[in-house]
Amino acid sequence: MKTRLSAVLLSVMFLLLLTVASSSALGAEFEGVGGSYPYTFSNVNSTEHSFNLNSTDKVVCEGAKLSGSLTMRSPTLVLTPVYTGCRYYEGTTHYSATITTKCAYEFTVSGTTSPFAGKMKIINSGCQILITVASPSCEIIFEPQGPNGIVEYTVSSPTMKWKLAVANLKYKAIGSCPGVPAGGYSTGEYEAKFSDKEIIVH
Repeated sequence: MKTRLSAVLLSVMFLLLLTVASSSALGAEFEGVGGSYPYTFSNVNSTEHSFNLNSTDKVVCEGAKLSGSLTMRSPTLVLTPVYTGCRYYEGTTHYSATITTKCAYEFTVSGTTSPFAGKMKIINSGCQILITVASPSCEIIFEPQGPNGIVEYTVSSPTMKWKLAVANLKYKAIGSCPGVPAGGYSTGEYEAKFSDKEIIVH
């Protein structure tokens, strides 16, 4: 009787451990706030988003609208950006700039506790993130690439804080870009911090 009871207990413990291991193996996933699907969202934030070209030159946008959707919880999230209030900085000197893009950003998440780690890809075949400065005449072009790190997601329900320092991005400079001679580079970085009330990670 004791042997049979021990065998049953061992079986139950094994199943519990297997369940925990399976759950843990799934890792973190993006989830729409409220948990109902399909879930479509648009997050407008007023914090700066920066495309750093090198140690002294960058393009800073005062605002970014990030839109997307989820059909279910997923370790992958695709966001489409629209940028406003952009300026090209060469040191402290700045010029008005615009960003047009048909690209999207694909974010991934891993880990089991906050802060979660992640990476970002620039996706959509043939698209460009085109940064234009009218005077002096200059274009900066980012094309599909990645995944690149580092993305960090810190959850403090009901909000999630994003921290992006996505390095080693490739770009092309065309024309008379201040501080950046025409050519190809791999020193680009996408940098941003913002809070999100639409998407959370579990």
